[in-house]
Amino acid sequence: MHLVAVVVGAAAGYAFGAYRARTTYVRAVPQHRGLVLRYGVESFVALGILVVIKIVAEQDLLPDGDVFRGVVAALLGFLVVESFARVLTLLRRYPGDRAGSPAPEAGS
Repeated sequence: MHLVAVVVGAAAGYAFGAYRARTTYVRAVPQHRGLVLRYGVESFVALGILVVIKIVAEQDLLPDGDVFRGVVAALLGFLVVESFARVLTLLRRYPGDRAGSPAPEAGS
């Protein structure tokens, strides 16, 4: 059951990571070999899930039963794969952005 939960969480995490990479990308900074990303609601959702898992695990607040452990397994699979998917999407999609288009003006 845990393996199925991790696979389901990982599939959702991949989709969310790819979406998050597309929505947070601003521009490339080739002279520093970097990218400019913006924060979004998605970033805080992922951080919130991670904080909840950490608190539950450290305080041993997880109720007995496979259902809750399956939920935690799915969430962990989601978070790990989301992070990898976001990085892979950025590396695949934006390596050719060498010119580094200018950042949008404030208020535009």
